[in-house]
Amino acid sequence: MVNLITCEAIKDEKGFVDIYNPIAILSASELSSNYPNTFNPEVTVCYSVKETSSVVLEIYNQKGQYINTLVNETKTAGNYSVVWNGRDHKNRAVSSGIYICRMKAGKNFSARKMILMK
Repeated sequence: MVNLITCEAIKDEKGFVDIYNPIAILSASELSSNYPNTFNPEVTVCYSVKETSSVVLEIYNQKGQYINTLVNETKTAGNYSVVWNGRDHKNRAVSSGIYICRMKAGKNFSARKMILMK
């Protein structure tokens, strides 16, 4: 199960997340750092969308094999987050290892590495 919530966190001038500031000036669609990293059993992935566009967030293993889709819908400009529960598209628990979260928003692509340790 994937829970989607609005993420009111934005980065300050030093790159730290300010969870108390709900107003963000978005300069680009981007995939922010996930937390916690290393994770067990779930991880929260924050991302920003600069303008209304189709957003796809997918998880792949380190071999490049598809694991799961977290988001596949049109989003308006803003900050969002999604929680991945460490399961594949057939709801099976995945093994410990390195996973890649890939985001496509309009014409922009971004990816982040995540480590699952059980």
